[in-house]
Amino acid sequence: MPCSTLEGKGADADALSQAVYDAMFADLDGSLRELGVADLGVGRRIKTMTEALNGRIQAYDGAFATGTPALEQAIRRNVYGTMTPSDAQVRWTAGYLSGIRAVFVARLVRGFVHGPRTVAGARAARAERLKSALESMNATG
Repeated sequence: MPCSTLEGKGADADALSQAVYDAMFADLDGSLRELGVADLGVGRRIKTMTEALNGRIQAYDGAFATGTPALEQAIRRNVYGTMTPSDAQVRWTAGYLSGIRAVFVARLVRGFVHGPRTVAGARAARAERLKSALESMNATG
């Protein structure tokens, strides 16, 4: 989801999307090797995982675009698999995923529009607001 959410948001977003994707698969590569998968088998397994991920990205992108019933179907298929969840469980999971996605998109947009927030920057902004408020109080009082 993060990679597809970044599409069309500019060069920085494209670079971040690619970096997330690359880091994820580099970690998978390392994890497979740690599990003892032979060098010749790693590439094949990574290919299978990449195809599965891309399929899920397409399923969830389509589901988020078309609405709740499609999202619930994607969740039943991809999250629960062979289990039979209750409708309430599926609705809860759909709400949870929608909420996570909304927060991610909001933070992503804020980061690209307003720039990255650092602790020092946030403290400086808060100090400036406090100073301004005190000055206005002194001017009126």
